[in-house]
Amino acid sequence: EGINDSVNGLGGGVGVESRENQVAGLGGRPRRGDGLGIAHLAELKSLTTLNLAVCSKITDAGVAHLSVLTSLTSLNMDRCSRITDAGVMHVSALTSLTTLNLTECSEITDAGIAQLDPTTSLTTLYITRCSKITDEGVSHLPWSTICVR
Repeated sequence: EGINDSVNGLGGGVGVESRENQVAGLGGRPRRGDGLGIAHLAELKSLTTLNLAVCSKITDAGVAHLSVLTSLTSLNMDRCSRITDAGVMHVSALTSLTTLNLTECSEITDAGIAQLDPTTSLTTLYITRCSKITDEGVSHLPWSTICVR
């Protein structure tokens, strides 16, 4: 079973596009499934960019599998509506991450954003339409981090 077969149950993906295992794009039209196919992405150790936009089946348990992708610099979880503060905790392990898109992840709160370690490489954080995240919630982030609301 290949990675493309495994990720079809993520609720949004159209397959993995890869340039030497550095870029994976799964965002796209909704699909059925339980979201557990994300575990197979952990095999792509040199992955630098991951687009999970509109993968509505991905949960915090699925995001936990991403914490081993230490080369990841860009993660797009736009409209992954099942992600909560617990998912952000797993993302905080990605110390090379420079760009994180959490647009419309409506279950993430100030407590989740507080878990993003200020010593990471994060420079851009997209939190548009995240109604549970306030200005106070992002106030602990370094000045070098741009928050797009």
